[in-house]
Amino acid sequence: MGSSLFKIDDIGTGTAAEKLESKHSKTSTADMLVQINSKAKHLLTKIKDDLGHNTHVDFVTAGELSIHQFILYFATLFGKCNVYISSWAIKEEPARVLLSLVQDGTIQKLYGVFDYRIKTLDAKHFQLIEKAFSAYALTKNHSKVVIIESETLSLVIVSSANLSNNPRIECGFISTIDKTVQFHKEWMTEVLNGKTVY
Repeated sequence: MGSSLFKIDDIGTGTAAEKLESKHSKTSTADMLVQINSKAKHLLTKIKDDLGHNTHVDFVTAGELSIHQFILYFATLFGKCNVYISSWAIKEEPARVLLSLVQDGTIQKLYGVFDYRIKTLDAKHFQLIEKAFSAYALTKNHSKVVIIESETLSLVIVSSANLSNNPRIECGFISTIDKTVQFHKEWMTEVLNGKTVY
């Protein structure tokens, strides 16, 4: 199965992402959900409808949807959950979204694997990362993976996108196949526990 926010003929027409306005850290989860644009909501709803146990859904975004919006949507849908994130970069807005989900109890535990340069490249909001994440590791990382675990369903998102607003084509897949979810959870847990890459 696959879900797309555009037709192949639309590539190159200059459609820009509708970026969320950065709000203060007290923005409610409900307010953040309202801010997701209509094309993105359509794709998320379609993916949700295609997902079940042991399913795989491919997606492409055309710059209309960011990974933190996937997290916001599915974490809110599932209720209390644990989240594992691997990303080369994380910008302020995604960090604030994650912190808000932790503060309101939607995300119970939040774990991260980031590139070691994030501390200097994203230094302005690194404190948000330290406040939001239960544990994180800084290493040589370029992977972009999100795992959302809940009592009802667990999924993994593997994509080309970092945790940022990016008006570019991004693609990937969402899988609820347990073997795939566990594969990514195992390597991320190993890195969180101190395994070195090189």
